[in-house]
This record gives sequence, C-alpha cells and structure tokens, in this order.
Amino acid sequence: MDGKPDFAEIDPLFLTMPDNHYLTLGTKAGDAWIAGKNLIQKEQPVPGKDSK
Repeated sequence: MDGKPDFAEIDPLFLTMPDNHYLTLGTKAGDAWIAGKNLIQKEQPVPGKDSK
C-alpha cells in the first residue's frame, strides 16, 4: 500500500445534513433518525413482577 487509507476497506458511514441521510461512499445507506426506530423494542413485562 502507498501509505494512504483504503476507504473501500474502511467502509465509512457518513451522516449528511440537512437531507438526513446515511451514505457509504456515495451510496445511500438509510434515513437518519428513522433507521434506528426498527431496532427499538417495546419494554416487555418482567415475569413475576407486579405491575402496580
């Protein structure tokens, strides 16, 4: 290698503003502030614990 970073190997993720997109070297990877909503799970009740 020539001492320069290999960005294809690093595979950076960029947040663009004001359009609120995630990009990976020019390719749209998702919508900012919305992509994580699918990862959030609703709180599940703990078995045996009162819900008072």
